[in-house]
Amino acid sequence: MDWVTQGNFALAISALVAVLVLARLIAVFGADKTGYCSAGVLLTGAELHFFRSLQQVIPPGCYVACKVRLADILLVSQGANRKSQCRAFNRIKSKHADFVICEVSTFRILGVIELDDRSHRRPDRKARDVFFDSALQSASVPLLRVPVKREYEHRELRDLLTSKFSPRRG
Repeated sequence: MDWVTQGNFALAISALVAVLVLARLIAVFGADKTGYCSAGVLLTGAELHFFRSLQQVIPPGCYVACKVRLADILLVSQGANRKSQCRAFNRIKSKHADFVICEVSTFRILGVIELDDRSHRRPDRKARDVFFDSALQSASVPLLRVPVKREYEHRELRDLLTSKFSPRRG
């Protein structure tokens, strides 16, 4: 190869590498290829049905939040070493509570409601539920498990909520 051909060859290789890098960047960061799409709805049909019942019976001064990360309800104890803290956080960061009852005036967490459908009978879900329950219990966060039903008796649900999650008075 003569000098001119070598220069063109190097230029062609550089251009090819630049095109490949640009194509990769577009594939990774392209606006229409993020790999995400809308879930469409926040709550399943069963969760929405229960939420509507909750709204009708929620005690005065309370607010219902939906699908709250466990890591937003619980904090990792500072007494553990850094590795233990990271491990503990990793166990809660991807789990969520179906509903969290808060005090309206302060958004203090009053408790958690888990809506249990058939999936909670699976071994993997049972293990998750044992961890979930014990984590909330260790942080003194009240938990109410409610089985999925076609209809919820409002008086019964109101009594459960009032006894379990009423805001402090005074």
